[in-house]
Amino acid sequence: MIELEIEGQPPNPERQFWRQAIQQIRKDSIKTVEETAKQLIGLVTLLSGIYFHAITFTQVPQGYTDVRVLFVGPLALWVFCLLAASLALFPRPFMLSPYDPDEAEAVIRAALAWKYRFLVTALLLLVISLGWVVVAAWYFLGFYVSP
Repeated sequence: MIELEIEGQPPNPERQFWRQAIQQIRKDSIKTVEETAKQLIGLVTLLSGIYFHAITFTQVPQGYTDVRVLFVGPLALWVFCLLAASLALFPRPFMLSPYDPDEAEAVIRAALAWKYRFLVTALLLLVISLGWVVVAAWYFLGFYVSP
């Protein structure tokens, strides 16, 4: 039997910890994006329900149809936000060999990029719609409430 002499130092426990942490983050990244999309869907649903009820009970004077677009705009953006967040959750079929780790890595990276792109789009639409709500509220308070 041949004896081999091994040179070097044992792995640093802190480096091993961070290496395992990075591997765990990479492993959970798709689940994290999907959970964020689910939370975004819940938030947008809640916001649109509250906003819809708020504008339903608001008395907008007749003859101001241009103003109604200002109040309905956030609802339209929230529909697109829900669509983008739902597409982040939408499963895509991938045909890959279980014996090729490079192919598996490429497919998982592509799936994560797909989901992340739709999640960022949904978040951007949410931010724009919230800004639109602020403008609509500012306009409403300045035009209809002031004496």
